[in-house]
Amino acid sequence: MASGAGKPTIIRMKNNLIRGIRKASDFLMALQLTGAAKDNNLANLQLRLPAVVIGGGLTAIDTATESLTYYPVQVLKALNKFEKISFQYGENEFWKMYDEEEKEIMKTFIEHGKEIRSENENAKKENRKPDLISLLNKWGGVTIAYRKRMTDSPAYRLNHEEIIHGLDEGIKIAERLSPVEAVRNKYEAVEEMIFEIQDQITDPESGKDRLVNSGRFVTLKAASVMVAAGTSPNIVYEKEYPGTFRVDETKYSFKPYTVSIDEKGNYLMIPSEDGDGAFFTSYQKNKKLISYYGDNHPKYAGNVVKAMASAKDGYEKISEIFSNELKTIDNDPDSIEERKSEYRKFTGNLDKEFIATVEDVIRLTPTIVEVIVKAPLAAKKFCPGQFYRLQNYETTADRKNGINMTMEGLAMTGAWTDVSKGLLSMIVLEIGVTSPARGSSQKRRAGCSNGSTRNSDSYSEGRDSSACGRRTGQCSSLFYC
Repeated sequence: MASGAGKPTIIRMKNNLIRGIRKASDFLMALQLTGAAKDNNLANLQLRLPAVVIGGGLTAIDTATESLTYYPVQVLKALNKFEKISFQYGENEFWKMYDEEEKEIMKTFIEHGKEIRSENENAKKENRKPDLISLLNKWGGVTIAYRKRMTDSPAYRLNHEEIIHGLDEGIKIAERLSPVEAVRNKYEAVEEMIFEIQDQITDPESGKDRLVNSGRFVTLKAASVMVAAGTSPNIVYEKEYPGTFRVDETKYSFKPYTVSIDEKGNYLMIPSEDGDGAFFTSYQKNKKLISYYGDNHPKYAGNVVKAMASAKDGYEKISEIFSNELKTIDNDPDSIEERKSEYRKFTGNLDKEFIATVEDVIRLTPTIVEVIVKAPLAAKKFCPGQFYRLQNYETTADRKNGINMTMEGLAMTGAWTDVSKGLLSMIVLEIGVTSPARGSSQKRRAGCSNGSTRNSDSYSEGRDSSACGRRTGQCSSLFYC
C-alpha cells in the first residue's frame, strides 16, 4: 500500500478557504503535472504577488522557490497572449473576455511581463544575468512565515542547504509568526494575512525554551497564500472499513509490524515500537499480508526522498517472506516461460481494469459536453456522489497553432455507468480553457479517470432525502435517488 502524499494539515485560522489560498502540495502538483511553466502550455495555474507560504518544512522551501521561478514565466506568457490577440483582433476584443477583477489581474501581469522582458533584453545587451530577484521583491516577492525559529524547522534539521539556496534565489523568511486570519478584498479573495507574533520564554521547571502567543499582531500583504503545514498519514481505508488495520492512536498511522514464519509456515505478526524494518500492517487473512510504504508509513512519511527510501529498505523484507518458495521453484526454460506468461496475464488484467480511455465525446449543447470513458473498475465501483479526476496526457494531447492542449485535472461527478461495457459518463461544462479543450478530445485518446474512495452521498430506501446545491452539481446524484 503506497497511496501517495498524506492528507494536508488544515490550519486553524479565519477565512482559510477563501480564493487565493491553496495547499502547497496542490500548487506543486499542479505546476509539475500540468506543465504550466512551459511556453506552449495553456494550463491556468495562477500565481499572484506578493505571496506568502505558511510552514517550515522542505515543502515550504520548494513552494517558495518554485513560485519565484514560475511567476516570470507566467507573466511573460500573459504578455505574449495579450499582444498576439490584440494584434489579430484588437485590444477591445481582448478585454471583453474579462470581468473587473480579472482585468486588474491581467493588467498587472502585462505590466510585470513588460518589465521582465525589458530586463532580459538589457541583460543580454550588457552580457550579464537578468536581475529578476530585484523585480520580484519590488512586487512583494515570496515570504515564508513560520511559527517557530527557522533553526527549529524541519527544513533546517533535514537539509539546511536548501534554506541557504532558497535565500540566494530571493525568498524571504519571517519567523515566529502564527497565522490568525486571511483578510478578504472587495472581490472576496485574499489580500492580507494577519499573524500573531510568538514570544520565546524559558520554562522554569524544564529549563527549555518555548513559544507563546504575545498578543501582538503583524500584517503581511498576500495576493497568494500556500499552506505547507505538514501532512498526516492516509488511514481513510480504516475509517471506511473499521477493524481492517490496527492504528497507532498517538501517531495517527497504521501500526508497523515485522513478520516471521514458524515451522508450519504460518506468519507471526510482531509489533514494532519504532517502525525500524517493519513494513507490514496488522492485516493477516488467508495467508495474505499488506505491506505499506511512503507517506503511509510513520517512519518514512514527510518527503519524497524518504518515500523512495522506504521502497529500497522494504523490498528485502518482502523477499524474505518468499525465500522458501524461491528455493523450490524450477528454473528450467519451460518453467520460466510459464511464470512469464502468468505475469503477462496478470498485468494485462490490471491494465484492462485500471487504464482509462476516452471512448466517445458527445456535444449536448454549445457549452455542455458529455465524455464517455472506458474505465471498467471505476464503473463497477461507482457510487453516487463520488468525484473523479479527468485529464489528458501530454504525449497524446492535441496541438493547435503550436500550443499543446494538455490540461489540469477536472473534478467531476459521474452521470451514468454501464458496468457490462465498463463505461462511465461525465458531463463537462465549458468554462475557461480546460473544459473546451476536453470537449475537443478525440475518441480513444488516452485519459485518466480516478475514482474517489468508496464513501459517497448516502441515500436510504424509504426515506426522504434533500440535496442542496447548484442544479448542475446535483443532477447526477439526483439521477440515482
